[in-house]
Amino acid sequence: MKKGIWIPIVVLIVLGGGGAMAFALNGSYDIALTDDFTSSFLDPNVETDEGFHYFQSEKNNFSMWFPAGYYIEDDPTLYESEDHFEFLDFYEDETHLIEKGYSGFIQLKYRGNMTDHRAHLQLNRLLDDLSYDN
Repeated sequence: MKKGIWIPIVVLIVLGGGGAMAFALNGSYDIALTDDFTSSFLDPNVETDEGFHYFQSEKNNFSMWFPAGYYIEDDPTLYESEDHFEFLDFYEDETHLIEKGYSGFIQLKYRGNMTDHRAHLQLNRLLDDLSYDN
C-alpha cells in the first residue's frame, strides 16, 4: 500500500521539476508577464516582434511595444495616470544585472493636447540635456 502512494508522488515531483527546468531553459520567464501590475497592461493577443509585448496605457491614451524583461513599479511616485498625463518608470529585471553589469531604466511621460511647437521644444530640451555629443 505504501508503494502505491509513493510512486505517484515521486512521478509528480519528477514531472513538476522537469517542467520547471524546461520553463527556465526555454527562457520563458519574463518579469513583464509574471508581475501582476505590469502584466495588467499587456495584451498577449497582439503580435509584436520578439523581445516585446503589446502595452496599452491605463487611460487608453497610447499604446506601445513594451520591452520584455522590464516591469512597472506599482508605486504612486513612480506611476501616475490621468486623462491628459501619464508618467511611468520601467525597470529591468535585476537578475540580468550580474550578466551585463548594469540594469536598464526607462522613464516615459505622456502629455495630451500638446501643440507641435511645444512638442518640438520639449524634444530639443531633452536632447540638449541628455544626448551624447549634442
